[in-house]
Amino acid sequence: MKPLAILGPALVVVFAVAPSGAAVPPRPTPVPPCGNGLLDWDEECDDGNHDLGDDCPALAGGDCRYSTAGVLIPGDPRQRRVRELGCLLEWYVVNPDQPVGRSGLPDARQVCRDQDPRCDFNPQPGRCAFRVVACLNNEDVRLPDCRPAGVSGLRVLRPRPSTNPRRALRNENFEALAHAVDHLHDPGDPQSGHSIAPALPPRERNHCSAPFVVRVDRGRRRSAAERLAVEVWDWESQPRQRLRAQLDLRCRS
Repeated sequence: MKPLAILGPALVVVFAVAPSGAAVPPRPTPVPPCGNGLLDWDEECDDGNHDLGDDCPALAGGDCRYSTAGVLIPGDPRQRRVRELGCLLEWYVVNPDQPVGRSGLPDARQVCRDQDPRCDFNPQPGRCAFRVVACLNNEDVRLPDCRPAGVSGLRVLRPRPSTNPRRALRNENFEALAHAVDHLHDPGDPQSGHSIAPALPPRERNHCSAPFVVRVDRGRRRSAAERLAVEVWDWESQPRQRLRAQLDLRCRS
């Protein structure tokens, strides 16, 4: 009897031959879900590969989670409070050259050179398109003093919407951010997709958005920037503790 492998959607069944010639009962071998392009249980992302520096920076044999990859940018740029509140909202930016801030963690000021395909996802010169993820109520081992105490509410502060036609790009960025933080993925319920909106009680942890695009129009200038800012209130404190999660995205020539 020849070895037979049957590939199913969830496992591989392998038949082997014992020395006596009798077939050994099937032994299921789990297929590692990370990297299959589907959001499985306990995954925060899955872009179908194990590449670093892309939409889902997963290692081969590892897990598809921003919260364990060491890539999240804590939401409070003030070092005094970042280790206490920074895990309530953290950012991820597709940028392999992420600078490190004074806290020793990825900096909230991200820079991309125009036309660098590793971080600029717009082929048009003079404009950078950043890919960003927002994650709320995170278990971040790099911030041992920050307890994911839940999110009772949030408010997008920047970009500020405008009725000026010349600010149409800024309005698009506002809408992209507002939609992202209102459509989160629950890693404990993969069937829900990106459909969870705050508030998040303390037990609802590591909820991330899908990657969204923020465009920065440099034009003929040497550089230009867009600032994202979200105000977040925790769940348990009285009065509520408040975090201003800020991210600066700069496009350079």
